[in-house]
Amino acid sequence: MSHPKRDGEREHTAARVVSFAARAWVFRLARGMHNAAAPLRRLITRGNADWPEIARSSAPLYSADGESPHERLWQLGKVENLRRAVRHLHGIVLPAGATFSFWRQVGPPWRLRGFVVGRELREGCLIPSVGGGLCQLSNALYDCALKAGAEILERHRHTRVIAGSLTELDRDATVFWNYVDLRFRFAQPLRISARLTRDQLVVSFHSPAPGANTQPSHRHARAGDCGNLRHLRRGSLSASCGTRRRLAGMHRCARR
Repeated sequence: MSHPKRDGEREHTAARVVSFAARAWVFRLARGMHNAAAPLRRLITRGNADWPEIARSSAPLYSADGESPHERLWQLGKVENLRRAVRHLHGIVLPAGATFSFWRQVGPPWRLRGFVVGRELREGCLIPSVGGGLCQLSNALYDCALKAGAEILERHRHTRVIAGSLTELDRDATVFWNYVDLRFRFAQPLRISARLTRDQLVVSFHSPAPGANTQPSHRHARAGDCGNLRHLRRGSLSASCGTRRRLAGMHRCARR
């Protein structure tokens, strides 16, 4: 387990930044080659909202140490990064026995994808970084995975214990694109819910009871809703919608 930062620890100097960046690109290349050889599917299915909840984890979005202007900006950036990341997680279904990968699902935390500068813990130092703060989401996912009894395939501890966070309980999972990942799998189909309230990040796992229906639910089409009917059943219903449109147009012309 990681330990709190000690007095006299080296500062996050420019030389350390350059050294870290060089090592990171080597590790990224190696992980990229590994991912290409054994690709994981990105999950897009939205699951049945009726599945019972089997695990939940929540954490405050803002900490008491955000009094300085810079720290406050970093925390606001972290929250924006979390908002963007949960969009790729909320409602997805992990098939039974499939592998979940944090980075395969969320994607790279780049500026061009809307991620901003947030607070990041790197080599024991808290620094500003684009995409910073996503570890709060990976922490919650790991905590839920443990509570649900999932098989943990890859998990990395933080390099420093942050007071009031899951690092104090050794239930944290740091991530860093793309080679420091969180991966797990579950024996049953698993639906992930991730959302931000006014002041909390809330993650929950949902799974059906054995023998229950595991098919994703669909929104029911309203009577006369041609777009939905065409989506659900093509053919005769689609033609009937077009026929109704043509008849309506003829009716309007006759009235003229």
